Amino acid sequence: MYQEIKKLLIDYYSNIENEAVIPPPLISTIIETLIQKGISKIVQVSFFENAYVDKTVYSTLSKYSNRCEIERFYAVQYLKQVHDKKCEFMLSQDKRNNINSYAIALSKAQSEKLPDFFEFILFDNQIAIINQSIYVCENILTEDLNVITKCKEWLEFFNSQKETIYSTDFLQEPLMQSADMMYEVASLCCSHDHINDKSCLWYHSVWQYFRLLDIVSTPSWHHDFYVNQLFENSKSGESPSVLISGTADYSMLAYVLHTANKRKVNPGITIIDLCETPLFACRWYAKKLNKSINTLKTNIFELDSNYKYDMICADAFLTRFKGKQFIDVLNLWYNHLNNGGIAVTTIRVHDENYPCPTVPSEADVQKFKQKAIQRMEVWERHINLTSEEMGEKAEAYARTMVSNYLGTRDYILSTFVGCGFTIKYIEDATVSGELYPSHYLRVVLQR
Repeated sequence: MYQEIKKLLIDYYSNIENEAVIPPPLISTIIETLIQKGISKIVQVSFFENAYVDKTVYSTLSKYSNRCEIERFYAVQYLKQVHDKKCEFMLSQDKRNNINSYAIALSKAQSEKLPDFFEFILFDNQIAIINQSIYVCENILTEDLNVITKCKEWLEFFNSQKETIYSTDFLQEPLMQSADMMYEVASLCCSHDHINDKSCLWYHSVWQYFRLLDIVSTPSWHHDFYVNQLFENSKSGESPSVLISGTADYSMLAYVLHTANKRKVNPGITIIDLCETPLFACRWYAKKLNKSINTLKTNIFELDSNYKYDMICADAFLTRFKGKQFIDVLNLWYNHLNNGGIAVTTIRVHDENYPCPTVPSEADVQKFKQKAIQRMEVWERHINLTSEEMGEKAEAYARTMVSNYLGTRDYILSTFVGCGFTIKYIEDATVSGELYPSHYLRVVLQR
């Protein structure tokens, strides 16, 4: 009977052309056979936890790292996990075994048009071993071109992330150290803002938690733009004056300090905001980096007209204003700039080409709430809010936050020019958004 069953299995596998399920004991043998047949490059993509627990494939590839080029990507859920101690241990082990490896956050793929994620090992871009389930290890050997194409699409994304995360421009902010602190500080310091004239506690208290979950708009959504354009017209050794015109926390400051260091300039930085909470956050961050900054609890409308700056920057700030106020802010920016000075900012566009509801639907509010709850699974044991509390905060945020309609893309650009600015740089970008995918203009305006 055993021989008859064995023959059935042999006949079954002999008739499979593109796909074959690999019995777990054979996975190492299959990999070794492919390598011995002359494979020159292997790329493995796997969930980090799977690789950390099951080292079968890991050990097999390590044996042959001197025979062919091997690259490995560990997929983690969130960016903060990239520097988890277990993750760093695996990366160091790979390095000792002559394997180039990287940890990449899947949360950064949300705005990308990518296939559903799956684990795979790709051999010379021609043959793959794939595992499409996160629950069951069911390795399939395939050379199906559609599958190979999907593998390549994911590799393109991973390589783009690798260039950011493992470059000198990767900006790690100490959110885990400050999020709980900001939650407590906000209850003491929050006053009012452009949206709520009574209190901005609903916003500042949970902002850094939302940033940990990567569900709100931050400068990091425009990383390359800020790194490339801040201080673009400043030379090494100069001390340009900088105004950060409104901020939710220290994120914009972090980009200013990082880029200043990269360009070897020593800026004098002033930060203004209506609320003391983000100013407190900026002072805390500056002290942590041993940097000197000036903070003013005021707004752009009340800032002393004698103050002049070489650069003004703000992230997603202009849509906090309506109609004529938008023009008023631009005029004030222009008046506070020295001749030749620049304003570096992003501005959300919603027009007929990029529609966005003024008031979110109940379904979208609940979707945002559930996204926050789901992403809290990783963070709940590390911070002072439960998943349920985070869901309630997210729901309140979705119902309260406003991004004002300022006109069409062409109108916004013409308004910049009408206020006296020269548009020195412009870039269109679509990001995952908060409740909806969002289109932004990234601009550098020069006086």
